[in-house]
Amino acid sequence: MADNKIPVTKQEIRPAKKKLRDEIKCQRDKLLLMNIYDLSLKIQKNLFSLQEFTNAHIIMYYLSFKSEVDTFAMIAETLDMGKNVVVPLVNSGKKQISAVQIFNLKDDIEPGAFGIPEPVDKINVFTPKKIGLVLVPGVVFNTSGYRIGYGGGYYDKWLKDIAPERRIGLAFDFQVMDREIPRTKYDLPVNKIVTEKRIISITHSRKEID
Repeated sequence: MADNKIPVTKQEIRPAKKKLRDEIKCQRDKLLLMNIYDLSLKIQKNLFSLQEFTNAHIIMYYLSFKSEVDTFAMIAETLDMGKNVVVPLVNSGKKQISAVQIFNLKDDIEPGAFGIPEPVDKINVFTPKKIGLVLVPGVVFNTSGYRIGYGGGYYDKWLKDIAPERRIGLAFDFQVMDREIPRTKYDLPVNKIVTEKRIISITHSRKEID
């Protein structure tokens, strides 16, 4: 499915994004913890089967919060594989994130901005070009790879410096829509979406991903 319509300004599409975000987040928040855990393990299995994951030596995970796809088991196993793991550190003043390396989940994580877990150590920062794979959170995705996050724009700023083939979204299958979703030219697509049921590969034109 192609998404050709791009609203002119963020102001025009903000209410539509909020409505869809609230609807899907409400559905996601109804999942029981056991459901989240079981579905996330299936997503992990699909993710680990990808050649992009196998080839990546440095992987950026988000640190899951509340009803998001749980990344903690994925991170623990990735570290056990000997791969390097980096996670977001939020600068809320600048609305930016940076990627900081962690070595274990017990000692290297603490509650940060908005209560979201973040790294304790702020020193081991990796530049985007060093990161082999970025796993992208979202509330809503579509089968063209576009996403609706939480409205801060942090990841879209970060993804500008990440090659499209290194962007993979993680989502429960009901979060993925087979239709256009509200977006602007600043919203950047992922190259694949991994759910508990499928792996969605997306082909983008150069105009879309630049």
